[in-house]
Amino acid sequence: MSDATEATGLPVDPELVGRAFAALSGLLGLVFLGLPVTSDLGSQLDPAGVVPVVYGLVVAFGLCLVAVGWLGRDGRRPLATVAPALLAVALLVLGPGLDYPLSAFNWAGLVLASVVFGGLGSLWTLVYG
Repeated sequence: MSDATEATGLPVDPELVGRAFAALSGLLGLVFLGLPVTSDLGSQLDPAGVVPVVYGLVVAFGLCLVAVGWLGRDGRRPLATVAPALLAVALLVLGPGLDYPLSAFNWAGLVLASVVFGGLGSLWTLVYG
């Protein structure tokens, strides 16, 4: 039995969990890369010049997720892949794609926090441990 199995009592391999969430992160990254093309975000938000910033942040988060998926594919650091994947799911649920009435500034702030804490933080963990 592995140390993780003994510690949690669950027959779950942490590397398998890491690989699964790395794959999910990569897939969600592709979704975020395509979101500006398929979204009508510009018509839902106030035209204050924030929409290009939001689109840029969405693409940056998508690139981070794809990189997290690629770097975390060995499954050695599962938490670095679980966090951005769950954050991406939360953003897709809360986001303008499902007509949630967030203002442009709130949406930009959420995506910026996701890039900085979810994306870049996980990349740092995956690269430097």
